[in-house]
Amino acid sequence: MNNIWKSIWHDANYFVNDYGIVAKCVDGIYTPLKQRKDKDGYLVVNLRWRGTGKSIRIHRLVAQMFLGYMISGYEVNHLDGNKSNNHYLNLEIVTHADNMTHATINGLTSCREGCSNTMSKLTENDVLEIRRYRNAGTHSCRELSLKFGVSAHSISQIANRKRWKHI
Repeated sequence: MNNIWKSIWHDANYFVNDYGIVAKCVDGIYTPLKQRKDKDGYLVVNLRWRGTGKSIRIHRLVAQMFLGYMISGYEVNHLDGNKSNNHYLNLEIVTHADNMTHATINGLTSCREGCSNTMSKLTENDVLEIRRYRNAGTHSCRELSLKFGVSAHSISQIANRKRWKHI
């Protein structure tokens, strides 16, 4: 297996290969650096350059070195969904929306609905009560928004089953 090595910085001896191995090279001998997982499950490596240390996500490093320039705001997607597979052929540079679409289609993320969403202000019982009031016509969206602490627009969306569709 012949690996393709690319220099990370011109004045340092750090290199990365096409499989995502980061190494220090001294006298033509590549010594792999220790990798660890960060809080999000991505492999990272610590590098020192010009007196400062920096923790770098390996998939972003491989993408920059083998796929080309990273435009600000773009992300690196793992095509197979495996955050540990940092081979350059498994990576692509995408927008955040494309990354989320890929994750959703491939079951890599779950869209938490209703009260299982940590940002939810309502319970399932609240939603049922909102629909009951709106269907009966006894309360306006504004009145219900004050009662439940959400916007009148949210009340309308819930009543019309555009939000909380699963109930």
